[in-house]
Amino acid sequence: EEYSTSFDVFLLAPSSGSYENVITIDSPSSGSGWKYVNPGVWIKPSTREIRIHTWDGAATQTCDFPSQLPLNSWSSIKVEVSGGVFKYFLNGAVQCTKNQGRMAAAIPSGSFYAGSNYYAAANA
Repeated sequence: EEYSTSFDVFLLAPSSGSYENVITIDSPSSGSGWKYVNPGVWIKPSTREIRIHTWDGAATQTCDFPSQLPLNSWSSIKVEVSGGVFKYFLNGAVQCTKNQGRMAAAIPSGSFYAGSNYYAAANA
């Protein structure tokens, strides 16, 4: 499927020594934790760096943003999937592109988490 999802985040502090979740959209029927989140957004351990996972129906696509989130300022994050191409944006700038040649799995109609039932919530 083709989709675009975006949200704004206001990061208050770098993550602690582990991954901290910003948002997760997860199907309650997936049953396999982080693998099927579509998307899942984390702050990497002891940083202000973003990691995004998306599920394309066959494999998990991971994007580690080269740019860090600023502290105490709004940032816009967007995931766009079209024609088998996954694009990940920070404040309108492409952070990475994955060309899978296949369409994405549909965004689950399940639960939207600010934070996650698998990871601690980010300080955002």
